[in-house]
Amino acid sequence: MELSRKQIENILTLLPQLKRHSDGKGRPPRDALEVLMGVLWILRTGALWKDMPDRYPPYQTSHRRYSQWVKQGVIDNIIKALVIVLNRRGKIDLNEALSWQSRTAKVCLSPYPLKMLAHMKLSS
Repeated sequence: MELSRKQIENILTLLPQLKRHSDGKGRPPRDALEVLMGVLWILRTGALWKDMPDRYPPYQTSHRRYSQWVKQGVIDNIIKALVIVLNRRGKIDLNEALSWQSRTAKVCLSPYPLKMLAHMKLSS
């Protein structure tokens, strides 16, 4: 998926930039845009994180950052910004985009419910 320079600039304003540890230890954080491109690849293809191509940051880094972005509301902010742009262009029906079905699909497509269900015991 190719993003225009303007799209990239707009998205970057919504991504928190990580700073290097104050003590200088550890690896420097991966570029947020590189991580985002990997996350978009995963979301677009539906592939497993471990199958992320080498052209993106390590899948562990990308998954961790994506999880942080979800918890911080960053992903929701990006989606809301996209919805606003698409609505202005007449390319989206807000009633469909913000429905309960889209939130349900997000949960169902996540690997976490399956992990939780695997640990549950069925009662007879």
